[in-house]
Amino acid sequence: MSNILPLNNSDLKSAARPVHFIIRFANGAPDVVIPAGTVANMGDISTKDIRQQIRLKDKSLANKRLKLIHNGKVLLNHTDFKKKMHYLLNEDTDGSEPVKIYVHCIVGEELSQKELAQEEALDRQPEKSTSEAPKGFDRLLSQGFSAQDIQELRRQFQQIHGANLDNQSPEALRELEDRWIDSTVNNEIDEFPANIGPIGGGGTGGAGPVSRDGDAHKDLLIGVAIGYFLGIFALFLIKLEVGGILNKRTKMAVFAGVFVNLSFGFVKAWS
Repeated sequence: MSNILPLNNSDLKSAARPVHFIIRFANGAPDVVIPAGTVANMGDISTKDIRQQIRLKDKSLANKRLKLIHNGKVLLNHTDFKKKMHYLLNEDTDGSEPVKIYVHCIVGEELSQKELAQEEALDRQPEKSTSEAPKGFDRLLSQGFSAQDIQELRRQFQQIHGANLDNQSPEALRELEDRWIDSTVNNEIDEFPANIGPIGGGGTGGAGPVSRDGDAHKDLLIGVAIGYFLGIFALFLIKLEVGGILNKRTKMAVFAGVFVNLSFGFVKAWS
């Protein structure tokens, strides 16, 4: 008795079923049907073969980039079709009916002969976004803000800093909005009004933001004075955040004043 078991008739019928790739174009062109032998030889089919058959059936695609997609995934030359399509190949249907495998085809740009030879490498490259990243308050659209919220926020921002936003270009305004958002995230919003100014400089759009050295020096002087005269108690004042009257610059100056106070104390104690 032979030790080899006979194949089931259903297995033989399944292996003999013809396979057709139905190429559906993203640009709305008519479908192209590509016969691909039978289920038994699905392992011998490659994406490169399918591309060649598409170009043979439509001469206008001879030098076009063709990206083939099935179930949301790009088909590459090393794709194992027998493994990838097993759920279709094992369907219990009439053995005489062909297995229809639908593949989406995106027709791209013209390729040179060298690029055609490296077509799969192009499919592996990440797609470059052609849309410009949002700027200013438009960045908040991805955080759940509506367009109406952005418009209202922009209106209030321009009302608060209106004197410094005159004669600014839309691009300059977006940059100021970016600075405001970044300063808010970094808990430095109290310093933003002192730094804001026409990016174009002057009233006619020169260079650089308007600095307010007088305000900066005033903050530093007040901070050093508080730290020097109150000593260690000034640190409690910062800790309590009384009235929120001290900005970041002033707080740093307070620490400097306390350090000077302690330094004089040590010098006096050892003299």
